[in-house]
Amino acid sequence: MGDEQARPCEMTPAAAGERESLQWAVAAGLLLLLTLVLSWTALRRPVVVGFAASENPQRDRPDMRLDLNAASAHDLQTLPRLGPTMAARIVADREANGPFLSLHDLQRVPGIGVRTVELIAPHVVIGAPPREP
Repeated sequence: MGDEQARPCEMTPAAAGERESLQWAVAAGLLLLLTLVLSWTALRRPVVVGFAASENPQRDRPDMRLDLNAASAHDLQTLPRLGPTMAARIVADREANGPFLSLHDLQRVPGIGVRTVELIAPHVVIGAPPREP
């Protein structure tokens, strides 16, 4: 036993070929995974193609402003940060408490704060309350 020296582990040509095949399989798997993740991410974002008019008239015509006292829930959803729930709250508040007399009255709607009012201010007007006969 004293004459034997420890030799480094040498890989046979067959084992080296298997190892290389495994490395290529791992690389191909990682590439496939990366492709799937990027595709999934791209599908989650809306894609805007060309210069076609969007479904948001507020963005197509910046000169057009919504009257908070006359706009429907559907129309209110075109404003920044207002989704279906918040638009419905605005309409419900308007019906329950009467018309908005100023833009700051919008803050009486639960979930609408100063920042939301600031963001939608350039896009809205406060129309005259309807007259009762």
